[in-house]
Amino acid sequence: MNKQLMTILTLGVVLIGACIKPEPPVAVLPENIITTINTDFLSVNVEVTADKANFYNVTFFEGSDSIIKEFQSGSAQHAFADSGVYVIRSRAFASYYDFIETWDTVEVSSDPSTPPSGAPSGGYSTPLTYNGMT
Repeated sequence: MNKQLMTILTLGVVLIGACIKPEPPVAVLPENIITTINTDFLSVNVEVTADKANFYNVTFFEGSDSIIKEFQSGSAQHAFADSGVYVIRSRAFASYYDFIETWDTVEVSSDPSTPPSGAPSGGYSTPLTYNGMT
């Protein structure tokens, strides 16, 4: 084959190959996000776990402010300024742009007589009579 023809064919193949764009990789999103929230008066501890997550963050919304805490594993803590009901957003990330999230509300109180959010409101009571009692 002619050397000039070979060069033209090679250049044509390179140009055609340059026009084909490779598919971007598809991110594998985390799965099965679980958020556990514990309160102690005004303090809140949020633990987030998920399958296939690389890191986590928790956003505590307080009025017009929000506080974001990021971590690899474990939990985030925050102390609210006042008693009230607050919104918490938890995210599990594969990358900064690929994540799943959950939204929760939590009630905190500075009053020790107010049970923490999620605490049982009553206890067991023994019956005074029952079937077969003599």
